[in-house]
Amino acid sequence: MPLKFRWALWMFLPAMAAALPSATGDQTRRVRFGFNLVNTTDHSVEDSELWAYAPVKETSNQKCLDLDASLPFDRTEDAWGNQVLHFRVGEIPPYGRRSIRVNAVLRMSEEPGREGTSRSLRKGCLRPEPFVESDAPELRRLASDLRQRSARGTAEKIFEWVQGNLKPLPPDPDPRGALHALKDGRGDCTEAMDLVMALGRADGLPTRGVAGYVCSRNAVLDPAGFHNWAEYFDSGRWRLSDPFNGIFAAKSGDYIAFKIIGAGIGEDFNRFRFKGEGLRVRMDGGSES
Repeated sequence: MPLKFRWALWMFLPAMAAALPSATGDQTRRVRFGFNLVNTTDHSVEDSELWAYAPVKETSNQKCLDLDASLPFDRTEDAWGNQVLHFRVGEIPPYGRRSIRVNAVLRMSEEPGREGTSRSLRKGCLRPEPFVESDAPELRRLASDLRQRSARGTAEKIFEWVQGNLKPLPPDPDPRGALHALKDGRGDCTEAMDLVMALGRADGLPTRGVAGYVCSRNAVLDPAGFHNWAEYFDSGRWRLSDPFNGIFAAKSGDYIAFKIIGAGIGEDFNRFRFKGEGLRVRMDGGSES
């Protein structure tokens, strides 16, 4: 069977089942992403390697049921469930090219379930960190004004303030952080996430950053759609807060997490990194690294 037809079949067969939610609102979602490695030199590149994030193993709204790829890989996982795939690509001849394709089968839930996040991990989501300056006086004052009696009430007030006061900007690879966003009044999805995190943490609400894709159906993921959002912890569940897209505590089944930001593995890179002098690596449909 031709590869192109097999891929179309792989995407189509579960579409009818995925379109019909279960009694709990769960859906099976199949996504695909890939990488192209190009040797730009006139000599072979020996022992080339690639490290890439895969969908988080399990969150309140997501469970990664299966992963397979066109090349063998080793998998590393951290306490948050972040998964990094390591591909030993090997030799790439002069001006040669190697492609890697990754398929993931996910179980997505519209209503978040309880997540077994340890107390120590939640405590980490209360601390200031680079770009999340929750101890800055300006942010603490605003957080105090937005604080409500319940976790959800506080999170919703923060969401509404950020959505109403942060003018959206196009994506920028250089992070600026929550304090800059507060003072400048502008930012992309990363600044919106950082500001929600900083205000939530200043109010004593565990809040984390997540990177991934918004995807409502089986799809080949477009790297241009890479997105950052925040989640706050309430009653054993991490709930969505995405003021950049105007979504609060809803549509969780559309948000595919690839990285819980600030966790252990892979903090030296964003989506992928590679080894091999003279290589150019492009995620399918996206920009070069």
